[in-house]
Amino acid sequence: MQPLYRRFRAEYNIWTLLRQRCTNPSNQDWKHYGGRGIKVCPRWMESFSNFLMDVGLRPHPRLWLARQDVNGDYEPTNCQWQEPKYPVGNRRFCHKEIWRGESLNIVEIARREAIYPNTFRHRLLKQGMDADSALSCPMTRRGGPTLLTFKGQTQSLAAWARAVGINPVTLQARLFRYGIEPERALTKADLRTNP
Repeated sequence: MQPLYRRFRAEYNIWTLLRQRCTNPSNQDWKHYGGRGIKVCPRWMESFSNFLMDVGLRPHPRLWLARQDVNGDYEPTNCQWQEPKYPVGNRRFCHKEIWRGESLNIVEIARREAIYPNTFRHRLLKQGMDADSALSCPMTRRGGPTLLTFKGQTQSLAAWARAVGINPVTLQARLFRYGIEPERALTKADLRTNP
């Protein structure tokens, strides 16, 4: 019978890499892990079989082992298999805000509130706005608020985009870059396929 590390190569490689990042100062990623005080729990340091019993087999090749608390150690209570999109938003350089009772990163909040993520990030981190102000401030174009009047109602582009359910940047491009009339621009349909 083959040893565990040969039967479960992917999991073994992950176990080896996380130990290297946390214990070997010569490892290229050590400064982001061991250099910041991130450790591997003694049980996992002891053996690969302990690691495998705690995290289980990787359910899908696209998943990786993510720490829920990016400043926490590699240990059973802080690690689980996740899709790549989750850890990207969970990295320590991703700014988090408490929004409606949830701790979310800037991109997640921006997508939920139909605002361009870079605009939202700039307002929060460069202009020092709080989340509510950053989201309620209308999108601007060439220094002034971008307002759109349609069927007797005037709103900011961000408000129209939220109402229709499209990205505000898409709406802005439709109106100003491509010159599409508001009636067609304010639709959820993909206009690239229409004549």
